[in-house]
Amino acid sequence: MHTTMMTDDRRQLPGNEKGVLRWPLSRVIFTIAGLPFFSFVTVIFISFVKNYDQSVSTHCNVANYLPTISAAISLSPQKYVWRIGIALHTLPRILAAMVIYDIFASIPTTTKWYKGLCRATEISHIVEVLCLLGLTMVSSREYKPVHENFFITFMVMSLINMLLTNIEVYLSKGKPWCDFNTEERYYQRLFLGVFLFNISAFFISLYFYFRHNIYCEPGIYTCYAFFEYLVVLSNIGFHVLEVAQFKNRLFMAGLSVSLGKTD
Repeated sequence: MHTTMMTDDRRQLPGNEKGVLRWPLSRVIFTIAGLPFFSFVTVIFISFVKNYDQSVSTHCNVANYLPTISAAISLSPQKYVWRIGIALHTLPRILAAMVIYDIFASIPTTTKWYKGLCRATEISHIVEVLCLLGLTMVSSREYKPVHENFFITFMVMSLINMLLTNIEVYLSKGKPWCDFNTEERYYQRLFLGVFLFNISAFFISLYFYFRHNIYCEPGIYTCYAFFEYLVVLSNIGFHVLEVAQFKNRLFMAGLSVSLGKTD
């Protein structure tokens, strides 16, 4: 699929051609962030009010007060809410990854490996999305080994994508940090801050996960679930930033995919 960067003149945008879908950037952000966020809140809420005891049960029967996402989406109707939300947001996420690659790769820099970095960022983003779809469609209670492999690959690709995106955003400016303007510094700090928050929450969640499995202490799995929530929410926030940095633009999808500036 071809991707292009459009001009300021909306009359020149392919979105005026028949068969090409035009989305304001706000709708793209809603699709990318709104669907997973709504699905996340809904499945946790339903787990609390419908089948709380089942969703917080542990293998060693110790006290736990928060349902993990894996436990929540393995129950009905939560798994259907989650699957529909993630499935609907998958294609826009992939299209957004392609557009973001096209924009960054078109920026001239003196770094020889810059375009390779942009391609690696795009690939890690797409693999992350596909693994999220995979772990969504195969719950831990249906086939745990496959679910775990999808989850591990998802987390690895997510962290790699965040790291590469931070490097990509920095190199795309073609100048040292001291020459960044206020907006450029703002977004660079946001990207780095969300990445560091996400990776910190992830490793803390791993600590509680393994501690629970080794010692089976009351409340430890609750701590794991809480930090798992933070990992998911910060992941959503990071990908919102990826799109939000391109202000006043239209997202077009059809025979081509592009971002154009609005009036």
